[in-house]
This record gives sequence, C-alpha cells and structure tokens, in this order.
Amino acid sequence: MKTTKLTTIVLLLAVHIFSSAQLTPWQAAALIGRGINIGNSLEAPDGETTWGNPLIVEANFDDYKAAGFTAIRIPITWDKRTATTSPYAINSTFLDRVEQVVDWALARNFIVIINAHHESWLKENFTDANLARFDSIWAQVSRRFKNKSDHLLFEIINEPYPLALDKVNQLNAQILATIRKTNPTRIVVFSGHMWSNIDELLAADIPNDTMLIGYYHSYDPYPFGLEGTGTFGSAADIKNIEDRFIKAKQWSQEHNIPVILSEFGSTRKAEYNARMNHYATVVSLALTYNIPFFVWDDGGDFQIYLRSSRNWNEIKDIIIHTYPESPNNLVIGNYADTLIQLQWNNRNPFNDSIIIERKVNNGDFALYAKLAPATNKFIDTNVNTKNNYYYYRIRTRINDSTYALSYPVRLKNVIPIRSAYNNTPAKVPGTVEAEKFDVGMDGIAYHDVDIENLGGAYRMGPGVDIYKSGSIYYVAHTQPGEWMEYTLNVQKEGRYKLTCFVSSPNGESNFKIIFDNTDTLHFTTTPTDTITDFVTLTQETILTAGEHTMRVLFTSSNEIGLDRISFQFLTIINKANLKSSLELYPNPVSNVLWVKASSTPATLYLYSLDGSLIKTYRITYYNQKIDMAGLASGMYVYKCTCAQTTYTGCIIKQ
Repeated sequence: MKTTKLTTIVLLLAVHIFSSAQLTPWQAAALIGRGINIGNSLEAPDGETTWGNPLIVEANFDDYKAAGFTAIRIPITWDKRTATTSPYAINSTFLDRVEQVVDWALARNFIVIINAHHESWLKENFTDANLARFDSIWAQVSRRFKNKSDHLLFEIINEPYPLALDKVNQLNAQILATIRKTNPTRIVVFSGHMWSNIDELLAADIPNDTMLIGYYHSYDPYPFGLEGTGTFGSAADIKNIEDRFIKAKQWSQEHNIPVILSEFGSTRKAEYNARMNHYATVVSLALTYNIPFFVWDDGGDFQIYLRSSRNWNEIKDIIIHTYPESPNNLVIGNYADTLIQLQWNNRNPFNDSIIIERKVNNGDFALYAKLAPATNKFIDTNVNTKNNYYYYRIRTRINDSTYALSYPVRLKNVIPIRSAYNNTPAKVPGTVEAEKFDVGMDGIAYHDVDIENLGGAYRMGPGVDIYKSGSIYYVAHTQPGEWMEYTLNVQKEGRYKLTCFVSSPNGESNFKIIFDNTDTLHFTTTPTDTITDFVTLTQETILTAGEHTMRVLFTSSNEIGLDRISFQFLTIINKANLKSSLELYPNPVSNVLWVKASSTPATLYLYSLDGSLIKTYRITYYNQKIDMAGLASGMYVYKCTCAQTTYTGCIIKQ
C-alpha cells in the first residue's frame, strides 16, 4: 500500500488517541502539517477588536477544520493584561478568555501554539525587573494550562528584536526552566534572536531539553514580503527561499529537533500574481523538505480568512491544495481585448487531465476547460479584458482522492498599453534581437495572423512565433502583413549601416523596416537551405538622436526567419559632408527608383520636358523607394532641394 503524508499523519493521530503516551516533538510536528495564525486579535494590546477584527468565536474553529487546517497558532500579548508590580498577576478575565479560545481549538483536535507576542516592554528594556515580570507571566500561564492536552504547545517569545543573542539565550533557558516546574513534558517552541529568521535560529543555544521544537519566520524576499515593493518569481527568488528550507532541514537533522515555519506570507500591497506565486512556492518547498508551517493571517494586509463573514479568499486554497506536484510557473498574458493566454509547467507526470478553472471579477472559480494530461498552454478567446478581471488556476489529480492546484493568476487591461521590452529601449548603435519586440497587445506592439506563439520557445503571451536554435531565438512562420515594433534609443545622429540576419528556405521573400511610420527600407532575401541558415542583408539609413520606433513588416508569402538586426555607426551628418549628397538610381529606370538623400526631409520634383510638373515626392529617409511604374516612357527632368542645396538632372524612364 502506498503511504502518503496524509496517511502518516492519520496513523500518528490514531496511535496517540489510543495510547496514553506523551506526544513527542516529532509527532507534534507531523500533526501540525498546514497551520494558520489567528493574528491581530489576542495580541492587540488594547483589546481583542481594536485592530479591526471581530471577536474570535467558536464557529471560527469549525471553519478552520472544514478548510483543511490542522494546527492553530494564537499570538497573545500579555503586557497590558498583567500588573506591573509583584506578583505581576495576569487579569483573570483575559486569562479566562485565552483559555476559552484554546479549548475551542483543542476540542477540534488541532495542534495549538500560544505564545508571548509583541512584548516590546521586555525586548526593548531587558532589565532584571522586567525579566522577573515576564517569568511570572509564564509561571501563571503554565499553571493555568498544565492539565491541557499535549496538543497545546508553548512558544517562549515571538521575534525578540532588538534583544541580542546572549539575552535571548538567557531568556530561553530561564523561561523553559519556569515552564518545566509545572509542565515537565509539554512541548516548548523556541527561536533565535532578532526577527527569528532561520540564520538566527541556527545561531541560538539549544536548551538542554528533549521536548523542543525550533521555529523561524520568513517574509522573504524583503521588501516584497512585508512592504509589497518589487516582485517575486525569478529563479534567484525561489532559490533564496529553498536555501532557507535546506538550512532548517539540516539543522533539524543534525540536532534531532523538529523545525516549524510559524509565520510566512506576503502583503496584499504586492503585485497579485507575484504574491500568489510566493505563497505557493513556500508551501511547495515546505512540503518538499517536510517543514510544518503556519501561514500568517491577520485580517488585514495578510488576510486569508474573512472572520466577519466566515468566508475565505483564494490564498486558503493555495495553503491547503498546493503540493510539490502542483502546476507552477503559471504565466498569463493578453495581447488583444478578446484573448488571454496561459502557460504553465506540469510537475505531475501521473495526472489524467488538466483542469482549467476560471472566475470573473468577484465570482467563484468554476470548471472552465478540461485538457489532455501533457498540455501546458491554453488560449481563452471568450473574454473582454477592457471591462473585467479574469482569474485562472490549474487543477490536476495526484491520486484518487487528492487534487493539486496551481496558484491563481489574474489579468485586466483597461486601455491598450505599450512599452519597450523590459522597459529598456534598444540602444543604437547596437543589436536588436528579433524576439525582444515591444510589450503590448496585438495591433499595438505587434501583429500576428494567428493568435498562438507556434514556436513556443520564448514569450508565450504574444502570438509572434518565436523559435530556438542552439542558444539563439528567432522569429519565423511569418505571413504577409505581420509585423513587430521596437523602441530604439539612438545615441547620436548620423548615418548607420543596418545588417539583418535573415533566412528564407522557400525562396526570395520581401520585408520592410519602417522608422517612425515614415522612413522605409526595402529588403529582398536570398534563398537559404534552412530556416536557421541565416545570411546578412545590409542597407544604410540616417537616424537622428533620441527615441524612435522601428517596425519590421513582412510583405511576402514565403516564410522569413529573422534573428537580429545590428546597427553600425558610419559617419556624422553635418553641412561639410552634405555636398553631392543626392543619388538617384538606376538611371535609366524601369519601375522602381531609389533616392539616397543625405539629409532628410527633402522634396523631389519631376517635370516633363516642356516644364510641366508631373509628380512631387516627399523624401523622408535615406535610400527611399519611389514607384515609377505608372509613368510613360521617356525623359524627365528632376529638381531636388536637399540640405539647402538644389540638385537638378534628367531621368530616363524605360
């Protein structure tokens, strides 16, 4: 029979129920599993409801149980409920209230932790008198709860900042000794100094006791977790979290002491998708390294349980239904008002299907699509992102009774937006990579005939077809009318040589490069053996300093592969080198006349031999193409004003 973690917990619980043996720290840690804090209630110093939460009621614990939580941590601040003179009696009404809440939790067989939270009077003024008062508090708490179930654990102090390590070591030893006078076998939870991160636990002295559990907290990375600035989700971010679990696991194994993560979370001020990813990452890694945890829930910026309405937000499902097998790396994007694309990583090789769940605005998640087991992307075309929020998550079956969920992602676009790739315009001179076109919707930053990235190698949101060969990415599967735009930052004005790295396995193909919707360069590819056999095409253009938009427009049905475009600075444009700066070719001309004007804009006038004006052309870029196909054969006179110089001559139309 396959044994799961859930089965292990049930067996441990059954053994304990039908045995009189004391719960060991390792058994308690196994039973903790997935826990939750009841924050900003009993630790609110001026009253249980003064920090915005309603009174804790017994029904709350039914909700915790039904949701799937297995442990409750109850932060408590004792200071203002305790006399300031010896014998430092705790207010009896408050102590009764704490016991009532503890009993509600124990009655439902939760593992329960109570602690001393926020006791700044001690931490910021560690005098003998204050230590004696704190010792008295724990002596009274120990006496009151000494006959409670061994499912009740005592945590000495929460985040003892700014106490130095030696003071915390002293405090841990003294309070543990006080607890042991009345609770010789109760499990006690301790930490290191400062903010109780894992390195501080590792630095702490380990009391001489066998009934201990170490704890640490993690709102990392800071300031994302606590202030909401920045983002989360890079490989470095995830490795940082995992490194902490590895340290905790190694310390636990070395000292044969269980470790729990008794607080973690990220503020709702953080970007939504990054925040959801953060919660799922911590839970997945905690399960991977077998570290029990308590998510922080305070009813405010870290709210999970809506205590007044007795409802839950989406984080609850992350905490309860995330597994190491859950889909991850969930990415969402929309590049048209009626298109949302999802991509994810499948981590469960044994799933029988992929379920897409969707909700709109404040609705509930519901089954939206059922896909094949190996599917890793989905396009939703039944959306209107101008007016709605759309949320998605992925569900996959682990076994006959257990589903794993991904974290949810959401998307809304009120107006079309557009920005340079990574918010950084490409520098000229330099290289523009084809796949790094601007960010924005179809029709704003790019246009692709089909809505899916058929290459699937890079940037899954846009429909541009991006492929990979070796270490390079390239755009291919092009069709007439498709285009990408790039924001350029030209460092200095001058003449530039453009080199396009392109391929055309199906024969000659045409494309244009258009600057600022006016200046156009025309390219015709030469045939290549394969789509990854890139050759170079070059032309010259003049660019002024500053920001420009460059569009690559594909105009022929034969497929083009585009790897990159490089810009090489050639010469500075000034009055000294503008002499003889006009060239018209070929001459005689059949259908297409090319005009190289060193300074633009310029105006080209075409006259018949009797002096009648036939055509006027606005020359706005270097090496501009002019269509001559509609002119009758014969000789024409031209005049062009360029850089305060007038050029005249004759053109023969064949």
